[in-house]
Amino acid sequence: MNKEKMRGTGMALAVLLGCTCWLAGCGNGQGEAVAAESAPSADKVEEPSAPSSFVEREFWLALAEEPGWHMNVARESFLDGRSRKASEELEKVAAILNFEVRHSHSSKERGHLLGSIQELREVAKNLRHEEDPGNGPVSLAELDRVSALAFRTLAAHQVTLARDALEAGDARMAGRYIQETVKAILRGFELAEVDPGNAMESRLQVADAVGERLVMDGDGSRELGLESLDHLDGSVEGLSNVLTSRRR
Repeated sequence: MNKEKMRGTGMALAVLLGCTCWLAGCGNGQGEAVAAESAPSADKVEEPSAPSSFVEREFWLALAEEPGWHMNVARESFLDGRSRKASEELEKVAAILNFEVRHSHSSKERGHLLGSIQELREVAKNLRHEEDPGNGPVSLAELDRVSALAFRTLAAHQVTLARDALEAGDARMAGRYIQETVKAILRGFELAEVDPGNAMESRLQVADAVGERLVMDGDGSRELGLESLDHLDGSVEGLSNVLTSRRR
C-alpha cells in the first residue's frame, strides 16, 4: 500500500487540483462546470492533431484509478482499527460513483451504480457509528462483500467509458480504462475469495496487454480494443454471477 500512496506527483496534483471542486459539485452538477472552466483554451493547445472529447485527459486518467485505490485504503484502515478513516474512504468512492451515474448508458448500469452507492454509504455510516447503541460492529466479511460489488460496478462502468473513448478516437484513455477494468475484476474475485479460473485469467491478461498497447502507442486497432471490451463484458458478468450466488 505504501507503494500505491506514492504513485507519483502527477496523479496527486491532478487530484488536488480537480477533485476538491469536483466532489463538492457531485450533487448539483458544479463538478462539470469546474472541469470545463479548467480546460485549456484553443490557442494554448500544442497538439491540435490529437483531439479528445474528454476534458482534461490527464486529470480523468488519474481519476480512473481513484475508486479502487480508496477502497483498498479503506480496507487497510479497517484492519488497522481506524474505522473513521475507513468510513471516509468509502464515502469518497460513493461520491465518485454518484458523479458517474449521469454517464451511465443503460438502466442496468445505472442500477449497479446506485446500488453500490447505497451500500457503500450504509457501511460507511455504520463504521462511523459502530459504537453507538443499536449499531453492531462492521465485519471484514461485510466490508469485503460491499467492496467486491463496488469493484464489479466499477468494472462494468469502465467498460462503458472505454467504449466512449474508442468512439472519440482517444486510444490512450480507452487503454487506461481497459487496464483499470482488468484490475477491478481481479480485485473483485480476490475479495470474494473465488478463483476466476485459468480461462478468465488468460482473457484478462490479453485485455491488459491490449490496454497497455493503447496507452503506450496512442493508437492501435479499434476492432481489437472493442473485441477486448466484449471479453471484459463477459468477465464482469462472470464476477457478477459469483457475487450474486454468494448473497443467496
